[in-house]
Amino acid sequence: MIAAAMATRNPRKYKELAKAEASVNRTVPPSDLMRLAQEAIAVGETHASYLFSFTGDGCPKVDTRVESEVTMACQWCLEPKAIKLCSSYEALLAQDEKEAMGWLERITEVDEPQEVMVVGRDFDAVRLIEDELLLSLPHQICEDTKCPQRPARVYKDVGDEEKTIESPFASLAMLKDGLTDS
Repeated sequence: MIAAAMATRNPRKYKELAKAEASVNRTVPPSDLMRLAQEAIAVGETHASYLFSFTGDGCPKVDTRVESEVTMACQWCLEPKAIKLCSSYEALLAQDEKEAMGWLERITEVDEPQEVMVVGRDFDAVRLIEDELLLSLPHQICEDTKCPQRPARVYKDVGDEEKTIESPFASLAMLKDGLTDS
């Protein structure tokens, strides 16, 4: 029942999900990820899995794994490149800032999540999925060394070439010599 409710964009009460220790698997169509679509040429289907529970201190938490594939332009040649995005995180869930501060004060276990997401009373899975994917976008798209537009990283050794260095004062010396000859 909970997974079926999550199949739509309708938010669910995160405490209900944690009480039920719900495991939710979700496929998000590209049309629901509008902010990500602005950053990419194309967005594939996104798969997310959530595991809701409570910490030993009674704080609701979610363990999440998100996977997607986007197509972005190479920073050098602007050719489209397919990129796999994967993100895993765990966080405590809070209704407001006050509750978030309370959760952080109650954490006694070292292995408990230290990140708190203020999600209001409702858990909007699509918004959180899109946030994680945006945060996992790479700085540099193309790692291909054969990219024709990639800047050269080979530098010529200037010691091999014979170089004549002319003094910046050579012109003045010639002018001086020209004046003294007359």
